Amino acid sequence: MSKNNYDEIKNMMNEPEIPKELEPEQIKNVLDSRKEKSKNIKYKNHIKVIAGIAACGVIVSTGAFAANKYIESNKLLSDEPITSINKNSPDKKEKKRKSDSSINVSQGYTASAKDYQQVYDFMKNSEKKSMALYKDRGTDGAVMLEDGVDSIAESAVEDAMPSSEISSSEVNNAVAKESENTEFSETYNQEKGVLESDIVKTDGKYIYFTESYSYDLEIQVTEVDKGHFVESYTLDLEDDLPENVDGYINSMYLKDEHLIVIVDGYEFIDDDSPMSSRTYVLTYQTGKDIELLGLYAQDGIVSDVRLMEDGTLYLVTAYSWMTLFRDDNYNDCIPAYYSCGNDRNIAKPDEILIPETPEDDDSEYENYYGDSFTNIGSINIMSDKPENPIDFKCLAGFNGNMYCSLDNIYLASQSCAVNNVTTDFTRLSIDNGIITPNGVATVDGYIKDQFSMSEYNGYFRVAVTQNHTEETKDEMATSKVASMSITTDNALYVFDNNMQQVGKLEHLAETETIQSVNFQGDKAYIVTFRQTDPLFAIDLSDPTNPVVLDEYKITGYSSYMQKWDNTHLLGFGIDADDDGIELGLKLVMFDNSDPNNLKALSVAPLHFNDLAKTFGDRIDSSYVYSMAEYDRKALLIDPDKNIIAVPFECYQYNSNYSESTFDMGYALYSYNSDNNTFEKMGVFYGTTDSSFERSVYIDNVIYLISEDEIISVDLNTMTEIDRS
Repeated sequence: MSKNNYDEIKNMMNEPEIPKELEPEQIKNVLDSRKEKSKNIKYKNHIKVIAGIAACGVIVSTGAFAANKYIESNKLLSDEPITSINKNSPDKKEKKRKSDSSINVSQGYTASAKDYQQVYDFMKNSEKKSMALYKDRGTDGAVMLEDGVDSIAESAVEDAMPSSEISSSEVNNAVAKESENTEFSETYNQEKGVLESDIVKTDGKYIYFTESYSYDLEIQVTEVDKGHFVESYTLDLEDDLPENVDGYINSMYLKDEHLIVIVDGYEFIDDDSPMSSRTYVLTYQTGKDIELLGLYAQDGIVSDVRLMEDGTLYLVTAYSWMTLFRDDNYNDCIPAYYSCGNDRNIAKPDEILIPETPEDDDSEYENYYGDSFTNIGSINIMSDKPENPIDFKCLAGFNGNMYCSLDNIYLASQSCAVNNVTTDFTRLSIDNGIITPNGVATVDGYIKDQFSMSEYNGYFRVAVTQNHTEETKDEMATSKVASMSITTDNALYVFDNNMQQVGKLEHLAETETIQSVNFQGDKAYIVTFRQTDPLFAIDLSDPTNPVVLDEYKITGYSSYMQKWDNTHLLGFGIDADDDGIELGLKLVMFDNSDPNNLKALSVAPLHFNDLAKTFGDRIDSSYVYSMAEYDRKALLIDPDKNIIAVPFECYQYNSNYSESTFDMGYALYSYNSDNNTFEKMGVFYGTTDSSFERSVYIDNVIYLISEDEIISVDLNTMTEIDRS
């Protein structure tokens, strides 16, 4: 079930263990086996854990471990004309490790690499620091390469990147086309005009759905009419991808009769070689006969993606640089993008951004950056050739989360030093697909998710949880061994357009960690948790002086918050008692009409007894779980429609887990503003053991979607119409 973020970070710092199934010899088998549907919650929790690990720089990417275990020498040859690399450059210095942890003071991703030698030197140095950090923690299983790489294919770089062939007449600025007099739900976007992808989309006539983490590479397309299922067919992407590509569908968009599918792809060279990771963007023309319009790809797995109203798509991918070593070919170690999925274009040095590091870097961990690349590519899906990039940038040593406004992309990269967590924020301005680095900032602490970041009136705001390490020595002990204690609190920082800090609010909610954040204009709402759920209202009208207006405490915590209207804030999360013991799920409606006097108007418990359909015999334990605890897109929240749809899974076990029962479905609620109460509209259950992952509505019908079936329900009568 849900874990405290502090415990997650602490565990990752102490036990950076790579799951056995991600070892190289297991990867091929895992991909094959995952083509079979997973039917239990343990798999989903495993995905959640992996996602959490990936969010922190202390864990070197699993690809790096896979590659390191394969590579036993670095005698890499190139089949292209090469430029010599000096393995002794820069001059090596003997380094003395500091006993205390060093905080990474970012020097900025504002300068491009001078040449490939600089890229190699930087990444090799980062790799060594990464391995040293692991060795300090007693982590084995990672084989570090010997010094020296003989060559690199600088001449393999294309002289120029293909330009995007877009005319103003080809760009449709309208919102997704609706059928006449048809209302339908869309994915909730953090920022207006910045569209987010999902595993389900609808245009009011068809529902497009793919299972989360499914390796079938298929999209189910279902035509519906007033709750009835007219026709269904499967869109198989495998034939539209290059040969030898496996993987899964990450998410998709549906815009202006275009279906855009994002695929995390993995290519195995042979049974004994490591895989390469590559993300594919497939753009289709929708309709009865779906037609592929373009195929774009770039190295790495998906970190995030955003689509602007004008059709410009920004794709962010990341991977360890070591995963690119294969077949003793150093050419493959430079990030690349691919037109038509095959035509490889290696990034030029001026497209690779490297942070400046001080000359007096005399510590193993000083200015530590990860051994990962982050690629950002842009295309326009409305152009005649959506496979052609507009721009491409690569950040060396960077891997993290993304927040996107209309004008900027902010990348947050978290690094776990020995006793500390710091986060680098890089701002890149975006303008019709052109990506320009414009500043960085570094703070102590880590963010929870994209909602921890916000841009408003030219200011960037971020809320973080911070760990503080104190070292104490027992003078009476003969060994004089120092002991370390870690405490937590939270902070909010404000930066100007140059990423210079102008305001801060620190030491917020000591001993607690941030569970959710919601920014609304010049106000911020932050939920922290240890035993109770304090909701803080913070005034940001003066960016230089953030002020706490009120603190309202309630048991449990909200893992996600969303604006309901101008005077109400909806929270979803975990219900708990006064001692912090979790009881189940809950909905809570806060009154924030007066931020100086916050109130909880109504709380709806979503406990096992409220949601379970069956109660098994000889059952000793039970609990309720929701995918929405870590994937807010599983919630359907629509104030205009006055509906809140929550997926759930109820489990019951006996003492030795040999007997179990479970129910899976969606609970539908509305909010009565007249008497300030949540009202349960209905609870609907699946007929299989598949989890319900999404719901959408079309007019007055809601469609509840699981891996195996879709249930249509009349929102007026709360009666089931049909199942597919």
